[in-house]
Amino acid sequence: MTFKKNFYEDNVIYSVHGQMSVSNFQVIDSLIKDIKNLIDFDKYTFVWNFKELGFMDSTGLSVIAMTIAHAMKNGKYVYIIHAAEEIARILKSSRMDKNIRYIRNLEEINTYKDEIKILNLVEDLN
Repeated sequence: MTFKKNFYEDNVIYSVHGQMSVSNFQVIDSLIKDIKNLIDFDKYTFVWNFKELGFMDSTGLSVIAMTIAHAMKNGKYVYIIHAAEEIARILKSSRMDKNIRYIRNLEEINTYKDEIKILNLVEDLN
């Protein structure tokens, strides 16, 4: 497994290639450390690009869960590009998908961010 990190506006995009599983624990450990560093900054929205993801087990799911927990705490979403049907089903069955938005491209993120701003504005008015 390998991962690549890119930045797009206030988003951090992780592209994962290979198997996100316990068999790749050293790379997973490096990925977790990288995510924790970004969570400390508390300004990024997490985007996962799974176009090259081959397989994900519970270890990989726990990494995604870290970013989802961060999103929930901050009233944000985690965005997933190219989610295979099996991965989407696993995330849904784990009930972690409430703060996930599946997108086709990065431009779609702004649509959801505008939706969040409107919801927050309505909450503030009530």
